[in-house]
Amino acid sequence: MTTTHILPRAAGRFTDLLPATSQAGFKMPVAGKCRWLEPLAILCCMVNALSADTYGLFTYTVNGGEVTITDYPTDAEGAVVIPAKIPPDTGNPVTRIGDAAFSDCSGLTSVTIPSGGTHIGNNAFYYCYGMTNVTIPDGVTHIGDFAFSYCEGLPSVTIPSSVTHIGVNAFQSCSGLTSVTIPVGVTSIGVETFYACSGLTSVKIPTSVTSIGNTAFGDCSALASVTIPAGVTSIGASAFQNCGGLTSVMIAHSVTSIGNSAFASCIALSTMHCLGNAPVLGTNVFDSSNTFTLYHFNDKAGFDVAPWDACQYVSLGDATPVAPWLLLNGFTLTTDLLTDPNNDGVNLLMAYALTLDPHANLSGSMPKPVIDGTHMYLTFYAGSAGVSYAVESSTDMKDRTWTNVPLSDPPDANQRRTATVDRNVPSRFMRLVVRY
Repeated sequence: MTTTHILPRAAGRFTDLLPATSQAGFKMPVAGKCRWLEPLAILCCMVNALSADTYGLFTYTVNGGEVTITDYPTDAEGAVVIPAKIPPDTGNPVTRIGDAAFSDCSGLTSVTIPSGGTHIGNNAFYYCYGMTNVTIPDGVTHIGDFAFSYCEGLPSVTIPSSVTHIGVNAFQSCSGLTSVTIPVGVTSIGVETFYACSGLTSVKIPTSVTSIGNTAFGDCSALASVTIPAGVTSIGASAFQNCGGLTSVMIAHSVTSIGNSAFASCIALSTMHCLGNAPVLGTNVFDSSNTFTLYHFNDKAGFDVAPWDACQYVSLGDATPVAPWLLLNGFTLTTDLLTDPNNDGVNLLMAYALTLDPHANLSGSMPKPVIDGTHMYLTFYAGSAGVSYAVESSTDMKDRTWTNVPLSDPPDANQRRTATVDRNVPSRFMRLVVRY
């Protein structure tokens, strides 16, 4: 089988020091806005206030020529557009939303963070339960602990691809949130990041994630299905506990351990696909009253011990290199790899070979040649199991004469290889050929 692609708060507001978990199990961030402080802490706030300034309703500080928004009135209402510079046009760029800057601003309905923003601090929008829209620009890399916790009115949030860190409890109790796509670049989903997001029906986890923290999706009662992608090696304790609407789980072959009570009280769970060897299980991982159907490949080991042996088994046959990829992306094992389900010009075989998302529009995502002086280079991912890769070149596509181009060997640390041709003729064309 062959496919080819031709490539032409701070000032004026005090900060409490409540414990992380208060009475009756109510979750609170370590820092928020409050009415009391020890005398030493009050002195610290007064010292910090001396270096702060105001612009409109914003309190801010400047450090290294960059502005951090540190405070906003809790009684403010309506939409807020944070300026790109303070003062506008001639001032310093606003790059950071400071810790607890907008916490308890329950009257806010929407917030727009400027395009130069890079950092959203801990508790930044904590308990802004009236907020129905937030715009996070591409360029933000850090979303802090409890940053949007208890933003109950927020129905959706677009996390830009630039984000590499999402803090613990960052979206805890965002009960109105219905879907989340975690960007590529995030490597871990922290403790209770999406805990008690009771309206969450779908979540997309990228292959860059290697671990899912304790109670990360606990009490997400509307979550119906979840796919744990290749790349994830561990699922934390209680990660999906009390997800009462969860019916199906797909677990990639890379997962080696599942923590205590990870799927406890998932009473509706009916099917689970395990695409590798049986992960090591903690205690009470599954609901003891529910026996689900387990799908696994014949040549994978470890499913003959408790509690796996209590499941109803369905064999997937022997694993082929592409089989886990097809299942993880929602296709059947008999899907023709030469089909193009979303008609973007890139078939499934090419998407598999280059480890691309087959559901995305890949028309602009193919490897492109780079011209450097008298040479032309083509670099591409070349590490998918079962695939052979070749690059061919031609000086005149009309005669359909293509010659093989040597590839760099071995591949680099990211499994990429490069083909190089001389530009010693008027025209030069290159194409990537993959076979499975």
